Amino acid sequence: MRLFFIISMMILSTSSLAQPHGNFGKNSMNGRQWNLTLGGGVAVMPKYSGSDELKQMHFPLIDAEYSVAHFTLFYSMDRGGLKFFDTDYLSLSMGFSLGENRRTDEIRYFEGEKDSKNLIGTPKIYNRIRYYGSATVPFLGGKFSASTYLAPIESKYDEVERQDNSYDGVLLSFDYNYDWNFGPKLIVSLTTSTSWMNTEYAQAYYSVNYDTDHLNTYQASAGFKDVSTIATVSYQLNKVLGVMLISTASYLLNDAAQSPISEKDLQASLATAIFYQF
Repeated sequence: MRLFFIISMMILSTSSLAQPHGNFGKNSMNGRQWNLTLGGGVAVMPKYSGSDELKQMHFPLIDAEYSVAHFTLFYSMDRGGLKFFDTDYLSLSMGFSLGENRRTDEIRYFEGEKDSKNLIGTPKIYNRIRYYGSATVPFLGGKFSASTYLAPIESKYDEVERQDNSYDGVLLSFDYNYDWNFGPKLIVSLTTSTSWMNTEYAQAYYSVNYDTDHLNTYQASAGFKDVSTIATVSYQLNKVLGVMLISTASYLLNDAAQSPISEKDLQASLATAIFYQF
């Protein structure tokens, strides 16, 4: 179900970039297909990719699509786009998604909580939007997807003597999804994925260009960034109302794991949500 994967990507903060598959039940309207699901939930996740501290986040659920023939216009959570060749044997899509920002002045989430010292002296990272293209095919009873993300990134220091930078980040994501249907109400979904980052993406998020009080300089390079698993359980309470539980785990690899910015290789998140289907 597509919304599961959108939420999972969000709470992993792009640690996993698995392309969503499937959707909630569609409704017929004058020979066309449409879907609208609204809801909300709460998640516990790492403060940033590589952090060993957790934050709590409340989020809205928005999942909408409108289909005509093999074309589907959709918006879901933090992304929107167009499936321009959507068939049982191949689905092609392109669109935009929100990126991953990392601001050193927004790392305190609870009163009395200590700031993450690891980020002090590092730049603020801004990646407000990403552009992607994806291809999905059936494979071994599930779906395999390959996606490319283009991420324009800016890093800005508080210290005027340090040089700000711009990066043209690229992420390649490969994932496999399989769903189990236990009757009409219960669905269990499992996705495994891996992502590769180019040098500019690695430099933006995992390099340390200047020594800080806690970190030494480090230059990250291109390579596989992580491997991830997403497990989702969804239960339909009635025809329109349902609940879901989503557990995600991502293991950082190569320079993403070796960077002094990363405090913990294993990044785990948990989310629960309630949704209403129109």
